Amino acid sequence: MTITPEQAGAALLSIEDASRHSAILLRYRRAAPFFILWGCCWALAYGLCNFYPNHMGVIWSVSDVIGILGSWRIMRARPITARHHGAWRLMAAVAVVAAFVAASFSVLAPQSGQQVATFITLVFAAAYALFGIWAGWRLVVIGGLVACIALAAFFWADAQFNLWMGMAGGGGLVAVGFWLRRA
Repeated sequence: MTITPEQAGAALLSIEDASRHSAILLRYRRAAPFFILWGCCWALAYGLCNFYPNHMGVIWSVSDVIGILGSWRIMRARPITARHHGAWRLMAAVAVVAAFVAASFSVLAPQSGQQVATFITLVFAAAYALFGIWAGWRLVVIGGLVACIALAAFFWADAQFNLWMGMAGGGGLVAVGFWLRRA
């Protein structure tokens, strides 16, 4: 049995497509625990801020430390080959985003905690969407959904802002983590 050059080319393209699809699914599975962790941190912090608004700084500081330590633990639990290539880039990206947010606040001077929370959420939503352009369409969808939730909470939730962001935003990130894990 002989294979024509066209059949061989089609087979190679099929293999390339399968390889690309497998790589996307692997990225989704690797991202899933981070979405679950940060969704839980987000839900807990916003929920606590709703009941203890005078302690927002402490609540978010503790939540962020838990999220960072949890993220570090997730990365350390991976095989060396899986974490070697991306760990420093991820930490560098987080540092760039933190510097951008700090610089933006020095220029824009937000007037409320809701503005601060919404802006930070929108920055991360944009980061998810931008990363998704390379990593897979599900992350683009996640970025869009997180942005929509944040904007809806900012414009319409008023007194329930923290509960809305905690339940819809944090719960949404947890749900997305499970969605990515099953991909």
